[in-house]
Amino acid sequence: CDEFWMVSQGGVAPFDGDLDDYQKYLLDHAKKMREDAKKASSAPATAAKKATDSSVVTPLQQQSGKQSGKQLGKELEKIDAQMQALNLEKSLKQTQFTGTKAPADLAQIGKRLKAIELEMSAFEERWLELTEQLEATTV
Repeated sequence: CDEFWMVSQGGVAPFDGDLDDYQKYLLDHAKKMREDAKKASSAPATAAKKATDSSVVTPLQQQSGKQSGKQLGKELEKIDAQMQALNLEKSLKQTQFTGTKAPADLAQIGKRLKAIELEMSAFEERWLELTEQLEATTV
């Protein structure tokens, strides 16, 4: 073999290195995914609370009728980041789910997957609301 190509994240790119480098890359990538998933698993509960807190309309906003486009954009960015973190955790849990045989572990992973789905649903609804508001402010 003269060269290596890596297929990941929706693309194909040359991989500089040998099989040992690739193994190290995979281990580092898996470690990063676990760390991101740990952060994501502790963040969703607080993130969902922040998202619902930020969706509360203040009296000043009621007077003006809408949040400013800048505020809506910032909130959309936050929700996008939170949804990405949840998607990452969901992928990790699904991988764990397929590789786990212990019933207790399967139940725990299944419960977390259900919680992720509920959080994602809430974020998606808020995202749609914000998108509609943002479109209304630009029209």
